Amino acid sequence: MYPSYLQKIYLISLNKKFNLKRLIKMRDPITAFDTIKDNYIRYVETAFDTKFTSVNSERLDKLNTDKVLYREPWIEPLPDYKSSGLTISNLSESDVPNMTQQELNTFKTLVKTGLFSDSFPMYAHQTEMLREAMNKKHCIITSGTGSGKTESFLLPLFAQLSKELSKWSKSNGTNKDYWWRNELLNNKDIVNANSFQLNSKVQQRPNDGRPQGVRALILYPMNALVEDQLTRLRKALDSNKVREWLKTEGNNNSIYFGRYTGNTPTSGELFSFNKDGDKVINKYKIEQLRKELTELEKSSNDIIQYIEEYNKSAEEAENLIAFYPRLDGAEMRSRFDMQIAPPDILITNYSMLSIMQMREVDSNIFDKTKAWLNCDDEFSIALSLEEKLKEKENRVFHLIIDELHLYRGTQGTEVAYLLKLVLNRLGLHPNHPQLRILASSASLDGDDLKSIDFIQDFFGVENASESFKIIKGENNLVKNLSIELPKLPVEPFKAISEIFYKNNKDIYNEEFSRQCLISANELKTFAEIDLIESDPKNLILKVLLNKKLELRERLYNACIIEGRERAVCSLRAFGDNADNDIFCEKIFITSTSKSDIRQALSGLLILRSMYDLKEFQKIEIENSFSKLPRFRFHYFFRNIEGLWGSLNPDDIDENYKDEERTVGKLYTQAQIKSEQGFRVLELLYCDNCGTTLFGGSRLKSSDTESDFFELLPLSPNIEGIPEKTPHKLLERRNYQEYAIFWPQGKQEYEPHEKPSGYWRQATINNTIFQKDYIAKWVKASINVYSGDIKETYQKAIDEPKNWLKGYYFKISEEKNNPLLDIAFNPSLTDTHKATPCVCPNCGVNHSKHSQITKKIEYLQ
Repeated sequence: MYPSYLQKIYLISLNKKFNLKRLIKMRDPITAFDTIKDNYIRYVETAFDTKFTSVNSERLDKLNTDKVLYREPWIEPLPDYKSSGLTISNLSESDVPNMTQQELNTFKTLVKTGLFSDSFPMYAHQTEMLREAMNKKHCIITSGTGSGKTESFLLPLFAQLSKELSKWSKSNGTNKDYWWRNELLNNKDIVNANSFQLNSKVQQRPNDGRPQGVRALILYPMNALVEDQLTRLRKALDSNKVREWLKTEGNNNSIYFGRYTGNTPTSGELFSFNKDGDKVINKYKIEQLRKELTELEKSSNDIIQYIEEYNKSAEEAENLIAFYPRLDGAEMRSRFDMQIAPPDILITNYSMLSIMQMREVDSNIFDKTKAWLNCDDEFSIALSLEEKLKEKENRVFHLIIDELHLYRGTQGTEVAYLLKLVLNRLGLHPNHPQLRILASSASLDGDDLKSIDFIQDFFGVENASESFKIIKGENNLVKNLSIELPKLPVEPFKAISEIFYKNNKDIYNEEFSRQCLISANELKTFAEIDLIESDPKNLILKVLLNKKLELRERLYNACIIEGRERAVCSLRAFGDNADNDIFCEKIFITSTSKSDIRQALSGLLILRSMYDLKEFQKIEIENSFSKLPRFRFHYFFRNIEGLWGSLNPDDIDENYKDEERTVGKLYTQAQIKSEQGFRVLELLYCDNCGTTLFGGSRLKSSDTESDFFELLPLSPNIEGIPEKTPHKLLERRNYQEYAIFWPQGKQEYEPHEKPSGYWRQATINNTIFQKDYIAKWVKASINVYSGDIKETYQKAIDEPKNWLKGYYFKISEEKNNPLLDIAFNPSLTDTHKATPCVCPNCGVNHSKHSQITKKIEYLQ
């Protein structure tokens, strides 16, 4: 099929992928947002450039109008949860009951090494959940997003693992033979020909000197959450610091964890059947496993190379390494390894867990876990009955469920029964002393009877209030501001942003320090603050936390709507004239320009981000009652289907007047009429010369003898909606439903290169042949009020105020009545593509240039 040179004038297409994780870590979310927005607008201006400067200018203004391409970022303060006042180091035996001092020391060091920084105190709900869980209570944490719920259920798990870790005998560690690199290994070296499992020399854990079994089953509702959890566990259990500590203090043991989902290498089994029906080694699975492990190793090595090449800091390196598994550590490599030696922490979703219950190949995971719970493993055989009973007290299976509230309705019932089957298979029940249920939910309420009923039904307990401890996250109160309080000056914060970007985001630059001193002194004068500090950066950070400035209260109160803290729009967008709550308008003096206020917000956020750096964390800890809120930013971008324009070139704002222009006012959504009553149609352009054209759905006259028809911006066939809707993509529309008109204006018509002036148009229907039809541009007039098209210039000559002259794209049969438009032949439907191959302005013939195909397809 021939490509078309015509395209909708797309404003934007957001099908491109970009990594928001990088933006989340940025110090200035406002400028990060502007970068995304400007890049997309620049793409539109480059890829969809027209020949008319005023059209491009008006489109740019449309793109920067509120609710067209984007909305300004919305800012949401995260709740300030009450602190326990305890760091990990400060925890005592009363905070973590049922642990000896040695076990407690092991736990604290393990957590500080990877999971939890010792610089900040824990939240009150985190210490409460740790205490209650270690008191053998099932717990559900119901604090909001950003409250450390994940750490809340991981801390009790790590405490229990620490009790075991203290008693594990010395291990030979993870097998680091990297067998997948060795192409000389034959299949029998890799897979045991009798058991059809991995041979001991290629297993990840052939040398464990302690019982194997799942200590915790973490259930997530979706794989995206599983991936996020893995990143945390890699930092907590498999970072370089943790590895070194476990090597020296953990008898060279590792706490193993594994993801068991559809993404885990490799599905299937290591045997197949030959033609005689005998089991043989499945060489295809071995190759698939080798390939997947090689790819994982390459990704990990690429990260290491990137860190070394760009000289990343230790903290950045640790975060980057955690994005990919390392095959020589605590993360399980493959399903086959986990089927032999179950990980201590198994992370999965309910779909995979259901499948595992039915497969013989996964049975060893449950069998070994049950043996571990019952002290029937090979390391516990020699124990006496009394010793086994005592040992069982330390062998606790943790069932951890994230987003518990999502398991409602029919699906929730299925998951509840699935978990009952799992527990029954392990010899457990909800009231079993060796079972600890830990869950998180942002919407369950311990005081709500419906929530209690849900918990009782889901877990099969009679009295959830007694069996479960439901822990809320309590917030620190924020006082209301006085209405008379003056708003903050813009200049001190604006200057910070300017210097920050002038010096390539370097806050350790001398010029940045000087500006910190200037801005701090301006704010000291503004709030009448008496404060002395030698270091400029420390000074401004202390000023921001000074009670006289009341910045904490200002920021929280700027987000209060109807008595509650909510997400609000950070800045007022162009075209937004509604009476909305705007964050910056409540914070800063608004008499200055919008660009200055934007920079001021940028500067404020840059300063706020500095409290998260290690060298400045102490300032916030010492001023905890005035610490600034954490924020979540919401970015809103949208796909725009196209651009529409008024048929009358004079129907235009004065700013965009242009004698050369052939289209009136532009619109970002389809509508029948402009404000002045002129017909509005879809706007198209030639990607070679940039001329603009009009396209619309045909509405044929009821007079069968007439060649008159009208163009509409919407489909006239409303009877078939929604079962039959026209294609929105231009390249999928057919000639019978969609017509195209070129408003000539002052442009010269460029006829087709053939003397006959026609070409063969690309067909859709395989039952017809291109050679039987001719396509050409014919002289025509279009009514600017109704969109009527007549095949003559005369209408435009006689009534120039009502009609425009131009050319209409027409297809007719070459032999059978060549003057009749096939759109009026009821026996022909879906014959040709609606978009012509030839441009009336530049004459380019896209049907001849196959290289254009890729360009057009990409733009679509």
